[in-house]
Amino acid sequence: MQLKLEWVSDVIGDEFKKWKSGTGIFIDCQTGTGKSYFVEHTLLSYCIENKKTMLYICNRINMKRQVKLDIAEAQGIDLSGYDMEALNKLEQIGKCTIMTYHKIQNYKIREIYSADAQSELIDSYYDYIVMDEVQYINHDSSFVGKIQYFYNNYFPRVINQSIMIYLSANMDTVSGDIKKVYAKNNNSNFFDYSTGRDYSYVNAYYFNDYENLINTINNDDSGNKWMIYINSIDKAKEIQKKIDDCKFICSQNNGREMDEEILQEIILTQKFSCKCVIATKALDNGVNVKDELLTNIVIITLNKIDFIQMLGRKRININDAQNVNLYIHSRGKKTFKTLLDKSLNKQMEKVELYRLDPVKFKIKYNNDHRKLPEYLFYQSPEGGWCVNEIGYNNLVKQIEYCKYMIQRFQNSKFAYIFEQLNLLDLQYDSDNWLLDVPDAKSINKKAEDLRKYLGELADNKIKLLEEQQEELISLLITPELNAMITNLNGGHKDRGLTMNKIKQLFLLLDIPFTIDSKNSSKTINKIKKSYRYWIIYRL
Repeated sequence: MQLKLEWVSDVIGDEFKKWKSGTGIFIDCQTGTGKSYFVEHTLLSYCIENKKTMLYICNRINMKRQVKLDIAEAQGIDLSGYDMEALNKLEQIGKCTIMTYHKIQNYKIREIYSADAQSELIDSYYDYIVMDEVQYINHDSSFVGKIQYFYNNYFPRVINQSIMIYLSANMDTVSGDIKKVYAKNNNSNFFDYSTGRDYSYVNAYYFNDYENLINTINNDDSGNKWMIYINSIDKAKEIQKKIDDCKFICSQNNGREMDEEILQEIILTQKFSCKCVIATKALDNGVNVKDELLTNIVIITLNKIDFIQMLGRKRININDAQNVNLYIHSRGKKTFKTLLDKSLNKQMEKVELYRLDPVKFKIKYNNDHRKLPEYLFYQSPEGGWCVNEIGYNNLVKQIEYCKYMIQRFQNSKFAYIFEQLNLLDLQYDSDNWLLDVPDAKSINKKAEDLRKYLGELADNKIKLLEEQQEELISLLITPELNAMITNLNGGHKDRGLTMNKIKQLFLLLDIPFTIDSKNSSKTINKIKKSYRYWIIYRL
């Protein structure tokens, strides 16, 4: 399938050679459109040839590792002798310097509090500064309370002297904020580029119940692979225990029994050897998966940026796109109302208290600062409390989004699904819900047990009287078979099993037996009584 997208290199052409110092370059690029190739090959080669310097800033350790390997390969530098620890420490690779936002912001903190803080690499002038996954500077402020030091103490200094290149698949969420910084510095020199959007290669499915998803994965014997993205580590571990051949990876800082070997395998080979990988935000950007067997992606998140980033980890050839099945976890109105009432509004109340009554705020929190969200509040060098404006703006956007979603649920209970599909310009299909998915492994075991039981009844020509009939029915009406029985009964869950329904169930379970009903009689106290019984036959 040919996607209606353009390569970054084609969109920009040779215009990069005309960019001037102090110019902002905004590249809105769907994942897989060659942004890395443009920077690591086209632009880096131009820098080397013209003795220009480049700083490449990324936002996660795993992403930084991937970038280092790619930058080294582009320059013919062999890093095969470096283990993960050595690779992490490496910052200068040939003619390119590579750092994380974290490194710069932590240095700026030390610089504020200590005159001895020095970093030649950070303080150096660079002709080009590439800010990859630039949405980090406002999106990740929701859990990284130090980003304001990058935004306020580093960013304004460099935008007027370097050519700044901003890369993101979510540029609409951050470009406006960045351009405001340019405006404050009396700078309106920027160019916007876009590769376009096309997610027509995605087949979207939806689920409410985790068990339906888990059964779908365990039932899949195609040999294809699955990747599940989820923000909750506890939920990730819970799901992992129920899925066969499943590994879990997360941020190393969490140290939650992560399968480190699988993470290294993905970084080094861009593939994984197990059937299913569950990942948190540790893999949400910068780490590519180019495994053709990865055809199923599950995304469990409320956040638009996370949603797009997670989908983008599966690399697609835009000239011959492989179809991907996307599974979206549905949410209801209650989810957003609970988030709004029990979390976001309470955080906003703290900001309002700080602004309206600073004294009361200090009395309440100076000795209980752990109750303050780190992304919203920090202490100035003088010791006073300050509001992190980036975190505050993020909070405002989250509140607005929750209110927007609550309103949308007035029109449809599927509002969240519609919203996620709109991000990808995909249409809703009511047939694509995962509903009443059976557990094939349990059903197969149940069927095998039934074959043995029925074989004994058939071989011994046991007549099933009313009590024995009820015993057989009780063996069939079980959690493993309930969904199949409900379907046989036309969707009615409370109906029992007739003999004809049992025959149909045997056919569905591939059980080579049938039942027949016979009439007989017996004499009790010289009185002849008729009765009916079932008899089991092999087919």
